[in-house]
Amino acid sequence: MAGQALAQSDTAPTQKATQSDFSLQANVSLVSQYRVRGLMQTDNKPALQGGLDLTHSSGFYVGNWNSSITWLSDSDDRVSAPVEMDFYGGYTTKVWKDLSVDLGAIRYYYPGSFPSGYVSPDTTEVYAGVGYGPVS
Repeated sequence: MAGQALAQSDTAPTQKATQSDFSLQANVSLVSQYRVRGLMQTDNKPALQGGLDLTHSSGFYVGNWNSSITWLSDSDDRVSAPVEMDFYGGYTTKVWKDLSVDLGAIRYYYPGSFPSGYVSPDTTEVYAGVGYGPVS
């Protein structure tokens, strides 16, 4: 009996789990074709895509998304830019019940080699979005 009491009282100290205000998510996919705004980016070829998103409980977020592409070299064989890299950041919050808003900026970057005088395809856009429940 004394052995049982001793065994029961000899418990490990409990540790409190800490929860971070940050969340990191990764994604990767292989798609049959990559299109943006209805425009083909991979000339009917598959694309490998992936990214990372870091979000904070306050609503702020940053991320990176990448995809293989062919559209730049499809139009000019002197161009070597096989990847699109998107860098973005913003803020999202609920404004009323299921209604949310999302404000941010995104940089579309195409690393590679371009002939002299070639206009850079890199662009930066500011965006605003509205969502209701699962629809955004």
